[in-house]
Amino acid sequence: MPRILLLEPEATGHHVPYVRWIIESASTLGVEVLLAASVQVRRHPIIEAMTRSIRFDWSEIPSLGQVRRQSALALLRREFAYRRVFKQTLCDAGRSGKVDLVLLPYLDHCFHAFALAGAPFAGTPWAAISMRHVGARWPSSRALLMKRLLRDSALRVLFSLSPTPPDAETAIYQKKVQYLPDPGDLRQPADALDSRARLGIAGDSLVILVYGVIDSRKGLLQLLEAIDRPDTPLLKVLVVGHQSDDMRFLLQGAKFVALRARGVLGVIDRFVDDALQAQVFAAADVVWLGYHRQPGMSGVMVLAGLAERAVIVSDFGEMGRLARRHHLGPVVDIERPETVINALRALCDPVVRQQSARRCQEVFRAHEAGIVGDRLFSALGLSSSPLPCR
Repeated sequence: MPRILLLEPEATGHHVPYVRWIIESASTLGVEVLLAASVQVRRHPIIEAMTRSIRFDWSEIPSLGQVRRQSALALLRREFAYRRVFKQTLCDAGRSGKVDLVLLPYLDHCFHAFALAGAPFAGTPWAAISMRHVGARWPSSRALLMKRLLRDSALRVLFSLSPTPPDAETAIYQKKVQYLPDPGDLRQPADALDSRARLGIAGDSLVILVYGVIDSRKGLLQLLEAIDRPDTPLLKVLVVGHQSDDMRFLLQGAKFVALRARGVLGVIDRFVDDALQAQVFAAADVVWLGYHRQPGMSGVMVLAGLAERAVIVSDFGEMGRLARRHHLGPVVDIERPETVINALRALCDPVVRQQSARRCQEVFRAHEAGIVGDRLFSALGLSSSPLPCR
């Protein structure tokens, strides 16, 4: 039975769902997993629930904390610290049996450190997932470091969540980089009317869902500023997910308290389990993806497609490119409130909403977690499934 070492120290955002998805996929293929993760990851409700049905080994590694408001030098030191942790973790794992492959679900824990000093895995095959675009659209320093990283002979595959290939693909890119659809799944389908009743949503308001880790990147403040005007359509913004400290403080301001009092703003500030996730997507008419200068993909965009919900998308990065290419829904400049209001007005038309929702579902049907898991392990040589096409 092949044995992989899965490295994930952080429990925020998409990190834990990725761990669950990889372990579940490995289990169906008879691949043994040693999860090296922080206590926060291991005790996360998603992982705790999974342990009731799937067996895997766990070893503890530290979380070195969040990266916000740190200098470039401090961030680089953090990456090299993780590199040392990962090196020791593989050494420790080898004492209990052979490790056939090391898998990093989040390359940016240590991208620069690996590119500059090499991967610390002593020739053991390894693979990673890059949440960022892999190619020349990034600043030249990152593009140069990426090429250096890809020359590592032990790197089996670097998965990119971006369907847009690099601007200038070289032989090393073609050999090492594979597109991996951003996985997602809605595990407990819910009824729309019942979900609205459970969430206390009355009437026929257009429900706009802002979902996930709620921080400044989500463009939530820009959305709320845009709708705080007399000519706004009848709607309700539903904000669901754990909030950053900064965002929690800002939402306590008088203007946003007033929006809540008027019933225009609803907030659920906590970890979202499978049941609540299904409820809020069922209750929503539109999913807000007006993120602030996010270059890469978003798992929330995938969930919107799987839930067959209309979207409003920021005119930036990979999500903006996908929305324009496939006509997924209104594309907005979140710094211009009138574009947001125009998008909301357009989506008040049920026909327009249905068209957006149907296109999203068509585009993201192949992103179901089980399908993507087969593709990942096929590319790693641990499955009999065919390789994914770019």
